[in-house]
Amino acid sequence: MYNNALVRAKWLCDGDTEADYLFNTEYSSTTYNFSFSFDTDTRVLTIEVLDPEQGSGIISRLTSMRLFSGLVQTLVIGEGITGIGSGAFENCTELTSVSLPKGLESIGQGAFRACTALESIEIPDSVTSIGDGAFHQCIHLKTVRLPAGLTALGEHTFAYCAELEDIVLPDSLT
Repeated sequence: MYNNALVRAKWLCDGDTEADYLFNTEYSSTTYNFSFSFDTDTRVLTIEVLDPEQGSGIISRLTSMRLFSGLVQTLVIGEGITGIGSGAFENCTELTSVSLPKGLESIGQGAFRACTALESIEIPDSVTSIGDGAFHQCIHLKTVRLPAGLTALGEHTFAYCAELEDIVLPDSLT
C-alpha cells in the first residue's frame, strides 16, 4: 500500500533552518548528527545517530508531520539520541509502539501529544525530565513506567489520557 511512496517531509532543525528530505535520508552537521528512514512495508520510522564520535543527536521536530501521522505505527529511536524536542512526534495518530534508547535524557513539551493509538510507553532510566503535555491527549495510553531518576515532570503531561490505569511517581520528583 505504501511501497515506493514518494513523500516529502521537512526536518526543522531549529527555529530558523529547514531542509527537505525524502524517506531514507541522512542529516548531519556539527549540531545535528542523525538519520531517519521510513519502511513503507512495516510502517516503522527509525532514527539513529550517524557518527557517535561527533556527539549525540537531539531530535528537534519533524514538521509537516501530517505526512507521517497516518503512516507511522512503530517508532524506533536509536542509541545516542539524547533528547526529543517539543512536538517532535505530535499527532502521530497511528503510532502504537515506541522504542526509546537507554541514554535518552529528556522528552520535550508535547513530544508525543495526541498520539491517540499509543497504549504504553517505557521511559528509560536515563530520562531526568519530561516536558509539559508530553503525552497530552494520548487517549488510549494505559501504562507508563516513569524512571526512578526523573527530577522534572511538566504540567499536564498526562492530561486527557482517559484510559491511563496506573502511574507511579518516583520519589526523585520534588
